[in-house]
Amino acid sequence: MFRACRLLFGARVTLNPDFLAYLQLDGVRAAYRLQAKITHPDRFPGANLFFLQRQAELFHRVTAAYDILNNFLSVRERGLWSPKKAKIVMPGRRSATSKVVDARVERRRVRRDSRSFSGNIYTSSTGLKLPQRTLPFGLYLNYRGLISHADLARALVWQRRQRPRMGDLSQSWGRLNEVEVKVILQTRRQGLTRFGEKAVDLGFLNQFQVNTMIHFQRSKQRLLGEFFVEEGKISHSLIEQLVSELHDHNEQVILDTPLLRRFLGIFF
Repeated sequence: MFRACRLLFGARVTLNPDFLAYLQLDGVRAAYRLQAKITHPDRFPGANLFFLQRQAELFHRVTAAYDILNNFLSVRERGLWSPKKAKIVMPGRRSATSKVVDARVERRRVRRDSRSFSGNIYTSSTGLKLPQRTLPFGLYLNYRGLISHADLARALVWQRRQRPRMGDLSQSWGRLNEVEVKVILQTRRQGLTRFGEKAVDLGFLNQFQVNTMIHFQRSKQRLLGEFFVEEGKISHSLIEQLVSELHDHNEQVILDTPLLRRFLGIFF
């Protein structure tokens, strides 16, 4: 049931018995029509045989998912299913109710956030209180109090817009054709996944090819500090000084962290 929901509604929905309890036939039909429109092989005349066979397989999977959900709704309408009695069974684990699963997910999220954003705070040689972990330049400026989170978000958007688009890049490098790019763009809209991730999921590209293009994209973008220089927030000379300070901070964090030293091959 959950696999069928994931196929029709995408990766962004939260799947649990409560979702199944509120599922409506109109919503299932709308999701099916959208996925059928995206996956039906007749929409791609002139495509090669391998691609058409793959699209036909995707379309059959979408149709099967629609049938599964239709049958479920019929069972639910007859009162033969209840979310209170529903359980999620994971391979090799004991079954758990949706509330238990939601609690586990929340605990994992809290642990993940604490690992990512907390940690020991130390006072640098410049008198600043900084987290004892390596920092990217934009976040370092934020900790210095020179820019706000909103300023950092605008700078990252500005920087990202300078990159060549993955679809255009993959076509110019001969890795994808126009039809394949169109399929990726259409199928990623509902799941909100990145172009490269969707290309790998569909089998058009492998991860090494995607990583190579991402590296090329980043090599074409301007440095983040230039955004703040152009806006007049920070002078060019101060940017150079801040880059040097950040380098010292990150180097000191690595030297103070045995695991990072070992990972980077620094054994002194």
